[in-house]
Amino acid sequence: ALEENGVGRPSTYAQTIEVLVDRPDGVIYQVAADVKERMLLFLNRVSSDATKDIVTHSEVIPGKCWRIFVALPVDALKFDMQHTPVNMKLEIARSRCNPAENSAWTPLENRFHEREKYGTVVLDFE
Repeated sequence: ALEENGVGRPSTYAQTIEVLVDRPDGVIYQVAADVKERMLLFLNRVSSDATKDIVTHSEVIPGKCWRIFVALPVDALKFDMQHTPVNMKLEIARSRCNPAENSAWTPLENRFHEREKYGTVVLDFE
């Protein structure tokens, strides 16, 4: 089992990527993952063990950076994918523990849970 620090990211990770989706049922679906492909899932800031269908792959580029791919299970996001376009409010963020730094795709002030400021991803399958 992974440890958490109570603020939405694993306590033992030096750096995480976080993907937050504002689901149509009002739940914020939040995945935090690190370069070792360890992850945590939070539903409205409450830890969940429903991570079976989440996929992560990472790569370290020595001396430069690390990259991570995160795939979220469509069914868990609760969007009606049969009626397009689907407008999904989404945030992509990064947390570092040492030195402490948080950055996000959209400008946020209250950690990563300001759903009204999330960006919009439009999925259109036509």
